[in-house]
Amino acid sequence: MGLIIIGAGIAGLTAGIYARLKGIDTQIIEMHSIPGGNCTSWKRGGYTFEGGMHWLTGSSAKTPLHKIWLDTGAINAGTKFFARDPFITAGSGSDAVSLYRDIERLKEHLLGVSPEDASLIGRLCTDIKHFTFISAPVDGFPPRAIWEVVKSLPSFAWLSTHSVPEYTARFKNPAIRLALNNVVGPGFSALSLLFTLGCFASGDGLYPEGGSIEMVRRMAERFTSLGGKIRYNCRADQVLLDTAAGSTQAWGIRSGDELIQADAVLVTSDMRQAIDSLFAQPLGKETGDAWADKLRSRLRPVVSTFISLGLKTGLAHLPDKVAFYLKEPFEYAGKKIESLFFNNYASYPGYAPGIPGAASSITISISGDTWAYWNKCQTNGSYAEKKQELADKVIKALYAAFPEMAGTAEVQDVATPQSYERYCGTWHGSWMTIWEAGKGQARYPLKSPSIENLFFAGQRLRTPGGLPIAAATGYQVAELFK
Repeated sequence: MGLIIIGAGIAGLTAGIYARLKGIDTQIIEMHSIPGGNCTSWKRGGYTFEGGMHWLTGSSAKTPLHKIWLDTGAINAGTKFFARDPFITAGSGSDAVSLYRDIERLKEHLLGVSPEDASLIGRLCTDIKHFTFISAPVDGFPPRAIWEVVKSLPSFAWLSTHSVPEYTARFKNPAIRLALNNVVGPGFSALSLLFTLGCFASGDGLYPEGGSIEMVRRMAERFTSLGGKIRYNCRADQVLLDTAAGSTQAWGIRSGDELIQADAVLVTSDMRQAIDSLFAQPLGKETGDAWADKLRSRLRPVVSTFISLGLKTGLAHLPDKVAFYLKEPFEYAGKKIESLFFNNYASYPGYAPGIPGAASSITISISGDTWAYWNKCQTNGSYAEKKQELADKVIKALYAAFPEMAGTAEVQDVATPQSYERYCGTWHGSWMTIWEAGKGQARYPLKSPSIENLFFAGQRLRTPGGLPIAAATGYQVAELFK
């Protein structure tokens, strides 16, 4: 009967590939018609809109994750990577601030635009140097990384107990604040910000050609080439448990009226959703899985609304990520929006139709848990209207800030939290977990302490989640299979 994996996202595909390399009969059950889960992109009117990956941790051969990406086929020797510099620009004209991967260039630039922030800029660049040695681990941090943490303990302790806005508020220059605030989400600890900046400065955090959809396509092909099977458009409704032998054991899943037997079940779908919906009795203290209660209480979801635009103009001269203050702030879901940023795919081949360079694909991301707002819109029938209203506000703000874009938006697409919930089974449409200031990394088990033959993997098992955690836990759980 072998192994059944629920979810063909990064964790499920990674675990499935390593299970097949061990010779384990493996089948993946996927609710969507394509692989990838939250690591996804889609086409509208000839434009490709990236909806998952903004950079790939582990793209550098120096990192522990790199081998996993190679083993799973996510990348290969022929994969082309983009590493444009600067990777984000905030503001405009002579007041614009750019964040460069090269630390010395970054320091020189920031001092040039804001000499009044000299001491903070110096501290920032010193800390980034320490964090270039601390890449996302698979099986613990290497000795050099631990030594760098020791050297930077004063900063490390302060960064871990303060949020990104608290960290950036110390800078006098508003463009520096805007740039740094848009590297990671505002709810994250400042430690997460330095991890990310260190990732970029180390030569990691590149963007593979083709983005999310091509990466997961390669992984799915790798899995099936090893003899694994994927059943698409097949929703796992319940994990089947047997208590007759005096202990509780997982023996398969139910999908509609079909019972699919297995020797072991691996859940890689959104864990917050799974612990409530995949079991006859939700997992928790009463079932012997107290960790599930901790996950429910501690989880602070990263939720975003993505407004993607296909523009009939070339924007390859702009950075990959642009942040800007609005000339006329607007309200969205009860919150005043005073700044926006967009990811720019204008220089990536295949993201826009027609003559290369003549059109551009961009995606604007607005952070904030607006699941309840959009749920209300669905209930009262205003969902489509409110999506169009938001798109109109964003387009107006873009045109005001970048006159070269005026009148060029020919394709628009709004992906709400409900979109990700519907297509990916993601709890509240959330694609990561906020690593809050003052709290350590949340870690949850790869194997149920109360149910035999039941395993877990996925981005919810370690904060902050994302692709690195999904891949690492997929690899780690496969090590438990016999």
